[in-house]
Amino acid sequence: MTPPDNLTLADMDEARFREYRERSVRDYANEKIRAGTWSPEEAETKAAQEMAALLPEGTATRNHFLYSVMDESLPAEVGILWISQHVSQ
Repeated sequence: MTPPDNLTLADMDEARFREYRERSVRDYANEKIRAGTWSPEEAETKAAQEMAALLPEGTATRNHFLYSVMDESLPAEVGILWISQHVSQ
């Protein structure tokens, strides 16, 4: 399958990252509540802590690469790509 010609990757900027982080934290918290893992009172705080541990420096976190997937025909963001490079010690 050949990817569409109109899709491109753009480095995620800080403003977009803040939006992505907020939505991700909220969605992750809700998943944990539905699974019965966390209570509603603690879920958002715990989700935010986990996100902060994964990306402590936001888009500048070493060995993590965050991209907006852009559809140039719209033009609009149609997805997000997060690549984490694990380096052996």
